[in-house]
Amino acid sequence: MTRESKFHKALRRIFVGTKVEGKSGYINLMKIKLRYFENGVFPKLQKDIEKTSEPFPVFKRKFF
Repeated sequence: MTRESKFHKALRRIFVGTKVEGKSGYINLMKIKLRYFENGVFPKLQKDIEKTSEPFPVFKRKFF
């Protein structure tokens, strides 16, 4: 496992948590939160990291 994948896995654990199942209102909110992070925040973060580290490849390695 690379440092980058460990970083992203840790972010998912912190912000999303574990997978939830059920049919309560709280579960629905957790699913909405998961979609928000998976479809919005994490891809944008990855894009920003790539864009920022493009001129400095060593920075990306040290960042993770």
